Amino acid sequence: MRGKLLLVEDQAFFRKGLRKMIDENATGWTVVGEAENGEEALALIAEQTPDLILTDIRMPGMDGIAFAERVREMELESDLIILTGYEDFAYAQAAVRFGAIDFLLKPCNEATLLGVLDKAHRAYQAKLLRREQLQAEIRSREEAHLRAALLRLPYYGPETNAQSWAKGRDITFAYVDDYFPEEKPYRPENLGLLQFAVANILAEHVGRDGNGRIVQLAFDRFALIHGKGDQAQWRQAASASIRHYLGLSVTLVEGGQIGRLADLPDRYERSYEDGQIERARLGTASSLARFGSPAGSCDAKVKECQLVLTMALASGDPERLRQALGEMVDRIAGLQLGEAKLAALALAIALRTAASQTFQSSEDERLFGDRIGQLQRARTVKETSDWAEASARRFLQLAGQWREQHNHNVIARIRDYLERHYAESCTLNEIAERFHLSPAYLSKLFKKETGENYSAYLTKARIDKAALLLANTDRKVFEIAADVGYEDPNYFTNVFRMLYRMSPSEYRKQTR
Repeated sequence: MRGKLLLVEDQAFFRKGLRKMIDENATGWTVVGEAENGEEALALIAEQTPDLILTDIRMPGMDGIAFAERVREMELESDLIILTGYEDFAYAQAAVRFGAIDFLLKPCNEATLLGVLDKAHRAYQAKLLRREQLQAEIRSREEAHLRAALLRLPYYGPETNAQSWAKGRDITFAYVDDYFPEEKPYRPENLGLLQFAVANILAEHVGRDGNGRIVQLAFDRFALIHGKGDQAQWRQAASASIRHYLGLSVTLVEGGQIGRLADLPDRYERSYEDGQIERARLGTASSLARFGSPAGSCDAKVKECQLVLTMALASGDPERLRQALGEMVDRIAGLQLGEAKLAALALAIALRTAASQTFQSSEDERLFGDRIGQLQRARTVKETSDWAEASARRFLQLAGQWREQHNHNVIARIRDYLERHYAESCTLNEIAERFHLSPAYLSKLFKKETGENYSAYLTKARIDKAALLLANTDRKVFEIAADVGYEDPNYFTNVFRMLYRMSPSEYRKQTR
């Protein structure tokens, strides 16, 4: 993805030359504006919100350092590259504390410019990826919160904005009347693929304004949360699309406007009753009957499994999750064949939902359909419980892989945060709260991922920044101490001496 770049340089000839080199090469950047000074640049920033700002250090009026400070005060995510002459390089280094990521010495040739811009673009892409991952994680948590509210399940995850996001929107409930109509040659092993197709068609219609959500409640029912609009028209269009492409009938029941999340279970239950009346009128039946039990019975078992899984996952203890799944499989082994199959199906649905919502992982639809077909063909309780045990093992493996990746990602995000906010208060408790972790767990995880304890890592980051400022600026020691987060300059001096084996003043003399 191309980033937006703003050029700030008072020498028009040099500025035009930079733009020509950028425009004529595959830099990954699009120049969205040019400014002759800091004041012009601030106006353009408000209009264009650039991702990267290339600014001169010496300009009339507001110089590059003052400009960088203003950009930092605006709390923008724009990165800064400082253009500087050799004689101003030491002064330009002061921009580090305001977020400058690199420097270009004037005059610069094309190769040097392109190298710096390529490095900046790689950092920009990494930032975008982190942002997308964070947004996906937030969305997943909100959907898990909404699902828990609809199913009267406790929500143990981190705090979300699900209530404020959903308030004022409308909710519609979708029920698949029968996944296996007589006129279609569908088999139980096709269930996963059919479920996936129905969900995709519904999501396409409910999300056309870019702000809708679809929350799966069971394998044959969905909650659609959406904005205002011609509801009758889109419901009719969604139903027609599912019938046209899949040959399936779907009952869509209006649930009204959302107020409190606590009211959603009653809406869900009323919609089910309304849907049953509509199904009876049309002469359709629930596909759950194909598994030998009324819908309510399977739903209850799915909810029970989801509750156990939610509590085990929220504990963060892999052994507790393993034990919970083992107990559910053991209970299946003690049932009659029909009940065992139903319980195994409920466990599979709950595991699949948890994998999708917690781990953002979805098993291949054909494979899932094949596994459901295997369950249907099971002839003994032993075969049924073995099938359930295999499902549990698959989920445990997925949970382990996700845990390793999640742990690495969260530490990467914390390190990125510290790189930008090291001068602020960043206690272990504050960072743990910000990233929804317990302090004890964060301390253990940080040590495992980085090889350093948290406080030592933060101290080294601050002192290394201080060393850079000491070597390249004329700021006083007490000012630099404040710049990197130390209110007491004497304490700062002691910490600096401990890491660098000399005082800040001695270090400055040695590096000059």
